[in-house]
Amino acid sequence: MHKRVKALRRDALSILRLSIKACNPLYAMKKHVSLRGEVLWVDGLLYDLSSVHRVFPLMHRH
Repeated sequence: MHKRVKALRRDALSILRLSIKACNPLYAMKKHVSLRGEVLWVDGLLYDLSSVHRVFPLMHRH
């Protein structure tokens, strides 16, 4: 196979893999949500959970 075609194929597969990964809800949660002690971080916003007893994560589909 020609080198240029191989490179295009490699790039297309890479784009496909990254697209599938970005659609994965677990990946999205790991990337955008974290808990540090009693502070919940969501996309750079922090929420103090010191007086909260339970949290229920919900997924929203577009």
